[in-house]
Amino acid sequence: MTATTRKMERDATERGAAGHAARRGLAPYLVMSPALLFLLAISIVPLLFSLVVSLLRFNLMNLDRTGFIGLRNFQLILTSPDFWNSLRVTLQFVIIAVGCELALGLTLAIVLSRNVAGIALFRSFILVPLALAPVVVGLLWRFMLNTESGVLNWLVSSLGFPRTDFLSSTVLAMPVVALVDVWQWTPFMFLILLAAIQALPQEPFEAAAIDGATTWQSIVDIALPML
Repeated sequence: MTATTRKMERDATERGAAGHAARRGLAPYLVMSPALLFLLAISIVPLLFSLVVSLLRFNLMNLDRTGFIGLRNFQLILTSPDFWNSLRVTLQFVIIAVGCELALGLTLAIVLSRNVAGIALFRSFILVPLALAPVVVGLLWRFMLNTESGVLNWLVSSLGFPRTDFLSSTVLAMPVVALVDVWQWTPFMFLILLAAIQALPQEPFEAAAIDGATTWQSIVDIALPML
């Protein structure tokens, strides 16, 4: 009787431990489930809907779906000169904007990585554009670039030059829009690179200083490869 009771108690303990382990195993999924459901609602569902729509003859003006056409839409895109022109313009914009953001962000991160008096204030000023919503940035620069009442055109006219419609110019529109993107997203690049620089070990820099390396040599030969 005693052996049977002990076996029953041991079995109950094992079942309890197994149930506790199962509950602990489910706990992370229960905690993550709200975020996963939110991601499913705003990302995966629209993606699947877009894939389905891409296989239909779909009129965006009245949302009329007139039938399944398979890969016909993709064929039309790949044979459209407008698509390839848009792709070319997008690549140009990415190269200009991201290249400038990387160069400026890295320069600012290197310059402002030193702990000197008042450096935190300068870092805060640099991060201000990053705190603005893209729609606010777009409207702000649209007003500033306005031909009649924009502050930039006021400066241009004050210097004796004619007012310019920057956003309608085939020559100036791309660099101006890239400049706006650089203004907003360089702080993001700066923030990432600053964190990376501050996480670098200091021993290689100290050894280089003992060996007589200049600041520029330390940046080029040590900091950049480690980054």
